[in-house]
Order: sequence, then C-alpha cells, then structure tokens
Amino acid sequence: MTPKTLEELDSVIRAFAQQLDRLGKRAPQTVLTVWSYLRNVLDRCQIKDDGRYDIPDHLLNDLIKTLDKQYSSRAHQWQAKHTLNLILFKLTKESVLHSKFVNVPHQVPRTLVTTLDGITPSMLAAAYHLRRIMQKTTAPEPSQDWRWGIELWSYMCFYTSVVLDSFVLLPNVRSRLLHLRREDLKERGWLKLPQHGRREEVDQGLRSLLRFPLTHSGTLHLENLLQILDLPASGRIYKDPVFTDEWRTSRWHKRMRLSWIDFMAELMTNTAFSPSLFSMETLVHVATVVAMLENMPPFAVAVHTGQVSISPMTDGSFNRLFLLKSLRGTETLVRCQTPVKPRQRASTHGPDGELFQQIEQARHRLHREQADAKKVRGLIADRILQLVEVTETELVDRAEQFTALGYNVRCYGLWLIRLLRGKDDNGTVATRASAIAAAFFPYFVGSPFCRWSELDWISNLASAMDDHETSQATASYRRFVDFLAEARLTPKPTIPWQAQAFRKSAVHYPVPLVSPQEFEAALAASSLHFIPAGIRSLLRVKMILGFDLGLRSMEATNLKLRHFIREPEPVIEIRITKTASGIRNLHLSKLMVVHHLVEIWQFVDQRYRETGGNLDAPLLATVEHPEPYDSSYLASLAGLILREVIAENLCFHHLRHSFASWFLLRWLKAVRPDLFNGVNIPIFEQQIFEEPLLSALRQLLFGLREPKIGEVAFSHGLVALCRLLGHSSPATTLSSYCHTVDVLSNLILAGRRN
Repeated sequence: MTPKTLEELDSVIRAFAQQLDRLGKRAPQTVLTVWSYLRNVLDRCQIKDDGRYDIPDHLLNDLIKTLDKQYSSRAHQWQAKHTLNLILFKLTKESVLHSKFVNVPHQVPRTLVTTLDGITPSMLAAAYHLRRIMQKTTAPEPSQDWRWGIELWSYMCFYTSVVLDSFVLLPNVRSRLLHLRREDLKERGWLKLPQHGRREEVDQGLRSLLRFPLTHSGTLHLENLLQILDLPASGRIYKDPVFTDEWRTSRWHKRMRLSWIDFMAELMTNTAFSPSLFSMETLVHVATVVAMLENMPPFAVAVHTGQVSISPMTDGSFNRLFLLKSLRGTETLVRCQTPVKPRQRASTHGPDGELFQQIEQARHRLHREQADAKKVRGLIADRILQLVEVTETELVDRAEQFTALGYNVRCYGLWLIRLLRGKDDNGTVATRASAIAAAFFPYFVGSPFCRWSELDWISNLASAMDDHETSQATASYRRFVDFLAEARLTPKPTIPWQAQAFRKSAVHYPVPLVSPQEFEAALAASSLHFIPAGIRSLLRVKMILGFDLGLRSMEATNLKLRHFIREPEPVIEIRITKTASGIRNLHLSKLMVVHHLVEIWQFVDQRYRETGGNLDAPLLATVEHPEPYDSSYLASLAGLILREVIAENLCFHHLRHSFASWFLLRWLKAVRPDLFNGVNIPIFEQQIFEEPLLSALRQLLFGLREPKIGEVAFSHGLVALCRLLGHSSPATTLSSYCHTVDVLSNLILAGRRN
C-alpha cells in the first residue's frame, strides 16, 4: 500500500475540519492547529510495510507535553487533546497510521439549564421569603382586604408552593395546573402533568403524563385547595377536571393576573421586597435558579423545566415497586392477554428460511470497526452472491422459478451485496441491514416483491415501523425499496415517507421496570417447561448480562470468550456493538452482585472447557450448537419468562432500561446516602444498593481518591451511565433510559426537608 504524503493528508484534515464544523463539534482552526503539531510528529515517524505511519509512544507523549505547554487553561488543554484523538481516530480509520490514543476524560458538550439573566439578589431573597411562608405547617390566611375569594387565595398558595418548593417548572405551568384531573392527583404526594402539549392529547395517545413529587407543603396546599373547591359527587370521577371550565376562560385568567398582584402584596407586607418583583411566569425562572442553588442535579432540573423529555415508568411498576401496591386486576388482565409472539423464525420456513440464515451469518462477519474492511466486505459480498446464485438481472428473468420467500430472500441478499460494495461505512451497512432483517419475518414473506402493489408496500412497511420503531428504520426501508425498484425487482411504488406512519414517534411512552428481587424470580423461572433444557443456563447468563450490565441483546450474543478478562480485575470488553460509542470495557466487580459474577465465570469456564480453550468461540453457544444462538430467539424466551413472573408487558430490552434506571438511584445513594435515611422501600435494601457495590460505584465515578468538595453534587454520574450503556450522548441516556428521575427528585426534596 502506497503511503499518503503529508500534503495529501493536509487535504484530508481540511475536509475533516469542515465536517466537524458543520456538526458543531470543533472549530476548524482548532483542528488545523492541532494537526500542525501532529504533522511535525508524522514527519519524524517510520512508515511500516503496510504503508501506515507508526507513531511510537515516546513521540505521542512528547506531543501531549507540547500541547500542555501551548495551552494555559485546563479546558483548552482538554479540547486540544480531545481534538488530537478525533484526528488520530480519523486517520486510523483511513488506514493512514498506527497509534494509541490520548488518555483524556470523556467529556460532552453541556447545555445551560438556566441562566442568571434578569435575576437579582433581591429576587432570590424574596423567593426564599415566599417559600418559608409556604413551608409553615398552616397555610397563610388572607387579610380582610382580600377581594378575590378564598378559592383564588388557596390556588395562589398552591401555585407558589408547587413552583418554589416542589420545583414543578414546566413551560406555562400556570395553565397546565388548571387542566388537572382528579386522576392526576390520586397518589398523595404526587401530581401528574404532560411535559408538553395539552392534557387532552394524553387521552389521544399523543402525550404521556410525567410524575412530579410534591413536598409536604405542596401536599398541604393542594389538600386545602381541594377542600375549599368542595367538588360535587360527580367531580370525584377520575376523568373529571379539578377546576371548572370557568377557571380556564380568558376572563378568569385576567382575574388571576390581577389577584396575583394583591397576593404578592399581602405576602410581602412588612418586608423590603417589592410586590412587583414577580409575575407568575418570572417566579418559575427564579425557582429554576433556586433549584440549581440547592444542588438539584442539572439533568433533573432540565426534566422539571421540560427542556428534556423523558419516559416515566409505568403505573404498574411505580405502584408495585415504590407505593408497594398493585393495580387491582392488572395481573389477571396481563396473564389473560395473548402472549406477545416472538418474531417468526427463519428456521420454520424450510430451505428458503435456511438461506436467509446463511446470508445473515455471512453478514454478521462485518464488524463496525474492522481492519482490512474493504477486503472483508468483498469476501462477504462474494459469499452472499454464492448463496443466492443469481445476479439482479437473472433474478428478474427467473422470478417464477422461486417461491415467494425464496425470491424475497434473494432480493435481500442482492441488496446486501450492493451495500457491501458501496461507499457506506461498516456501521451504516450494519444498521441498514439490521433494520430490514428485523422486519423480514413476518412482513416480507407473504408474496414476492415483484407482485407487490403500492398498497402492499405501505401497509407492510407501516406495520414493520410500528413493530421495530427506530430512528434509522425509515431510512433503511427507503434504501431497500429504492434498490428493488431500480433493479426492476419490484414495481416502483410511491410511498409517502413523510407520513406519520413512517416517522419515529416523539411520544415518550411509559416503560416497565424489573426490580432486583423480581429479576431473581425470573432467573428461577428459567427452568419452566417452555424453556428448552439445553439452553437454560445459557439464557440465565444472557439475562444477567442485560440486567447487571445493561448489555443490548445483540451485544450479549456476540460476546466471545476472549472478551472476558480475569486479571488484574474481571472485565468484559464490548467490541461488537451497535455504534462506535458502544465499544467499552465493563468492570464486573464494580457493577455486579457477587453470586451473578460467580455464575458468569462458571459459565465462561464451562465454555472454555467445551471449546478446548478456543478464545474465539462464542459465549452463548453449546456443544450441540457451536454457533451463537439467534439473538432475537433468546431475547424472546427471556421476554416469556419476565412476563410469566411480572404482570407487565416486558421484553429482554427492559432489563437494560432497568439497569439504567436503578443506576441513577444507586449513584444518588453512593454520593448522598443521607437521603435514604428513614426511607422504607424494599428495593433500596437490595444488594445493588448496599456495600460493597456502593464503594465500587464511587470508584467508577471518582477513581480511587475521595470526592472533592462539591463534586458529589456534580451530574457527571449521568455521563458515566452514558458510557456504561454505550451511548453517544447523555441526552439519549436521560430521555430514553432513565425512568426514575421522579423518584430521584422525590428523595432529594424529602431529604432537604429532613
């Protein structure tokens, strides 16, 4: 291979700098400046036989020292070194050099939760004054000059307490509270509100309700208000609103604004504070600053203000795990439902299904980060062509010779060949192929693509999107259909890709969780009759990897024995994963309970003996089945077990969600154990919330040293969780996987009172 000259690399880096600039990741000048230092190093490096520059460790260390001298602040030093890593990663992928990477902390861009714009010391002092009044054991009484009625006075007290003490800080929270229903208040100490949109949209399935914990004062003022409103008997129906329609009219809103001025005047009597300091809206802004000052984690404040939309846990999980009660009739309802059918397996479809499996086995040889990627992709494409035994043109001419499934499987194989020989990177190829493979059974097996009408495409793709909804699914379906139409393997359909059916839903639906105690019951249930005896121990291991470590189903399936490291401490290396961000090392003794760790190593030792010490052998396999079991098959069995033990519609992936949600609370207990004093909830007595795992978790967060003053209030625990899950951004972690933010906020608010 001919090495690239430094002049050629200049062009590569300039284009890379422009790309990073467009993505908002780095300023071009920063990239070019760091490149100038790296360029000088490459000028002194040897070029290996494979045409790559080889950067020895001492030159890389000298470069790091140069960057440290060049930049005075730590922030700029980190930025320069992180930029160097980006360049090294780029050039390594381009097969330009061999190099290690600079060891710098993983950082992510942060957004401001709030600002101090327009906030004065007087406003903060006045806010604390108002809160002290609201926190008294008895509600303040209006003076004789109050002319707006006791209902409005009670509502103003409730509003002030909810905003300043419970930190319910959603946009337009004043109006949202007026749309409360009795069902939103059925649990004492909690209220439910939609983070965005109207309350009516919840009934339409367009929004989800989020739980907000109420402090003691918030609960007191709410109960006073409900008593004063004195709802008629019909008002006790859960669907009925708390406030009459009159409260939501423009005339009443005007009345409310005027009464707020008088309300502030009465509460500011005999103080130096001006009654005009706050409107109902500015009170929310000030309360956001107060929440930050009182060490509410910034990500929790972002949820309370509606800046980050999240998925709550289901009512079933919340009632079962935290209110210690079950929803009446839930178990009967769920157990009587038709079980969720596992995806139809290719193995049940005869020779054509076997052909699909062989194509998939060939495809799975492609890894996202792989040396000699072009050569490997060529070999995989050749293997698939050998399997399908036809070219695109030949398949068009010989369509009648194949069954419907045989024709469609060959279409899929030819599309894979086109992807493998195209310009997409390995990750994109894997993502596109996975989306089609996941939807293949049962949506693409009924009739051959050459006979599909436009209606057939729209109907089946919409169903597939509903069943396998991901952010990349639509793009994958579109590429697949375009290929088939271009190759004349299907009549060209006109598909409304912008329609709602082909877009990932923005609704954050509630997610069920599995507690540690319930998980142990699920492991015990792996011996039930519907689980094949030969894979029960294997299935237990996969479930442990999902619950204790948060592994994706595919990540667990693709583990090899070489990925398990014993010394100096037990580690699993995740190398075959969804994205480059998913490549990570997981320290088992810091995350897993002891008996699960023992079971994992016993199974690894057993597989080591079965394979004669072959480190490239898959973990989740057996002597009778030396290839790894199908990921979806094992996941479907795990789902059957979970639904047998827990009366909710659970699947394997919910183990990963549970890991993330419990981590959030484990992190809180590791850094603020005092918040759990007097909290009598059984889940917090489980081993994952006790020593020695709490000390191990502190090591993950802070290293082997003690936390610095103020560091425990920092929210980098969310960044640690992001890395443990293999996400590219903590925003994904928070919005889609952290379903216990409400419980975390409740513990912090209750601990502040104590």
